[in-house]
Amino acid sequence: MKLPIHLLLWVITATSARPSPNPSLSSSALHPVDQSSQDIFHIPLSNPHLTLHKRSLQSLSKRQIHSEVITGNDGRSLFTYYGTVSVGTPKQNLTILFDTGSNQFWIRSSKTSAGPSTPGSFDGSKSSTYVNLQSEAPSISYGDGTSVQSTYATDTVSIGNLTATNVQFSEALSWSEPGRERTSFYDGIMGMSFLPADAPKSFWAMLIEQGKVASPVVGYYIDESEERGGITFGGYDASRVKGDLEWVSVVGNGKGGTGSIVHWQTPWTGLTVGNAKIDIPADHDLDFDTGTSLAVLPQQLAESINKELGLNAVNSTGMSMWGVTCDAGRIPTNLPNLTLTLDGGATTMTFAPSEYMWVRAASSIGPFECISGFTGKKYSGTGSSTSQPSILGNLFLRKYYTIFDYGNKRIGLAEAVRRTNVKGNLTPGPEPRTGVAGTAAIAYGTNSAGRMTPLSWMYVLLSTLYISMYIV
Repeated sequence: MKLPIHLLLWVITATSARPSPNPSLSSSALHPVDQSSQDIFHIPLSNPHLTLHKRSLQSLSKRQIHSEVITGNDGRSLFTYYGTVSVGTPKQNLTILFDTGSNQFWIRSSKTSAGPSTPGSFDGSKSSTYVNLQSEAPSISYGDGTSVQSTYATDTVSIGNLTATNVQFSEALSWSEPGRERTSFYDGIMGMSFLPADAPKSFWAMLIEQGKVASPVVGYYIDESEERGGITFGGYDASRVKGDLEWVSVVGNGKGGTGSIVHWQTPWTGLTVGNAKIDIPADHDLDFDTGTSLAVLPQQLAESINKELGLNAVNSTGMSMWGVTCDAGRIPTNLPNLTLTLDGGATTMTFAPSEYMWVRAASSIGPFECISGFTGKKYSGTGSSTSQPSILGNLFLRKYYTIFDYGNKRIGLAEAVRRTNVKGNLTPGPEPRTGVAGTAAIAYGTNSAGRMTPLSWMYVLLSTLYISMYIV
């Protein structure tokens, strides 16, 4: 039976940290762009911050460079993408970060008494479907130092036409974000990693269980503008895939990957920098994280890579970073390619210098710095550096179309077609296995056996959310 597939598109360009002369969106900006059998809706949003950043890098003189706030950029939010999620009845729109590196869903609300100002905020008193569970949620902490204290609530949550009722989330009472003490670009984070077995069902899990998506698959890409990207729920955009998809297995925590599956991590089994082989710690994994900008590695591994590249330590906050002076902000072409081998050779990922370096205005080593995307982190405790997976963020993910297959617990990779003017070709993902995904106890249909009934396939919905990058 042919499925009716609906595609909902947002195109979001980067917003400025500075006040915009016209920050509101006119209702005339909402219009259909394709009246074919697939209902495609295009919503352009304005965000000039990336343009300002590029212009600043191009026009700065040496004298100006040392006084620019932009010189403080440490890359933590360099490639961070957001989209719109609606909560409540009637809907209240929020700007949300979709994060495959975490599993909690929290939002800024009228209860938030401490934290940076954000684009929006949720008010439960204005929603007829809101329920305050009057239960304090555990403190949430992220690798970049962001922390959130919150309480539990439930309400209706929507992404475009995808809607689930009685979704549990956390309302932030207070939160802090290093470098964003006054203003933040997002209103919350929707975690997309695996849930513990005893956790309440997530928004995504409820969509799967209720048969509202074609398959338990999420597709993700960033286009060549670097300002926009896309996330597809229930399948992937085949028009964005160049060549064949290659798959790597998702493994659990602990030695040999035999523990509970928590992150989108796969064994990292090899690395070459040019012709030089870099040793990877035994039983070391790589976590594919859409909520992180750069790559975060154990300190010693990051040092080995950047030393082989001939880079120097540079000023940074919280993470160790390396770079080199670059003429007029141009990334050197004489640096070698890097190749990552994953899952025992199941696939490799190769990056040219322009794909693993980024440019910022100067601090200690010259007027412009080309900074390595491989950052180092010192973990506390004996053996912690090898037990923690390395993290691969958006600077590296942008080259590839990435598929997160919850049903088969694997990650699909193919070089991405990154042009901005590509006509979508949404395709349901591979058939899921019967049962649960990881430890999340996610069923893939509407009946107790975890299979979708024939009738439910008639109402399958494949929806794409276009998301935006913010540069600080």
